[in-house]
Amino acid sequence: MLALAELLERSGASADQVGAQYAAAVKAAPAQAQPRLRLIEYRLARRDVRGALGAAREAVAELPTNRELLNALGRAELANQDYQQALTSFQKLASAQPRSPAGLLGQADAYLGLKDGAAAERSLKAAIELVPRLLPAQRALAGLYARDGRYGDAITLAREIQKQRPAEAAGYLLEAEVEFARRKPDAALAVLRSAVQKAPGPETAIRLHGALRDAGHGDEAERFAAGWQKQHADDSAFRFHLGDIAVAAKDWTGAESRYREVLARQPNNPLALNNIAWLLLQQHKSGALAMSEKANTIAPGQPALRDTLALAAAAEGQLPRALELQKETVQRAPDAPGLRLTLAKLMLQSGDKAGARSELDKLAKLGSGFAEQAEVAELLKKAS
Repeated sequence: MLALAELLERSGASADQVGAQYAAAVKAAPAQAQPRLRLIEYRLARRDVRGALGAAREAVAELPTNRELLNALGRAELANQDYQQALTSFQKLASAQPRSPAGLLGQADAYLGLKDGAAAERSLKAAIELVPRLLPAQRALAGLYARDGRYGDAITLAREIQKQRPAEAAGYLLEAEVEFARRKPDAALAVLRSAVQKAPGPETAIRLHGALRDAGHGDEAERFAAGWQKQHADDSAFRFHLGDIAVAAKDWTGAESRYREVLARQPNNPLALNNIAWLLLQQHKSGALAMSEKANTIAPGQPALRDTLALAAAAEGQLPRALELQKETVQRAPDAPGLRLTLAKLMLQSGDKAGARSELDKLAKLGSGFAEQAEVAELLKKAS
């Protein structure tokens, strides 16, 4: 039953179908933790906080000694911003698993929600004492220091991570973030340049290139990009990054070229396929539908990919198919306003002004929470 639920999820079935299958697995084996965990995780992933919390409470009531379910309950309570209850759950978890840092890390998150930074710091330090070199705790502690203006402590911790993990990017990137936070961009760039030498990889290269551009060092950024690509011909992640920059600049031709370079190295990369399809639509070129269909076959059920597929189908004159696709996509991701905007456009295109107006009214109510309000206002005029 769990395998069927996973298959439904991967194949793009509706949220109701997938959720019902997970719930059926729970009903079939109420004394087993795994079906309950999967149900909670599925609802959390869909931002169904209330549903996840209800499932987690029921799970812990049924299996009160299961530590994984107790952890899941704490995470659901955090997502629901019920920080005091989350703290209680994670304290129970820490008592049940005194040699595991999971309960302490959860307590730190709960204390932060309760705005008790000192208690969060104690929990994080206790987790690091229990498991030295625990990177999630170290990162969280450095972030706590930086938030409180204790930049020296944050830098010290970042450099300690560098000593512990000299060939990894984590410590260098953390130090750079702290330097940016205290408005020392030159110091941050120096750290990132060092990071590329000591821990070369897509993560450090992308961060340095982006930071150089943000700091106004465009020429150096271009030289670095050219050199990096020459030395790392198979680094598709960096090329994807360059494509994203071109998209932000509305350089459709340049972006398409970058994503096609990725595709030449990774023919089944669904994001590259999707982005090329979207760019073909922007340039009114042919081939978008086939490209988008391939992306959705490789990675079915992804809202962003389905959004492009709907647009591509509409561009090929398949408007009924496009509408059906987009309605299902919005149902699966109701909190994604961009998807709803696409649906409203397709409805207008089909002549369904009432349906479009209903979707646009929902977007208008988001106010500043949705950046495309100017376009929403224009479309509302057309839907009147």
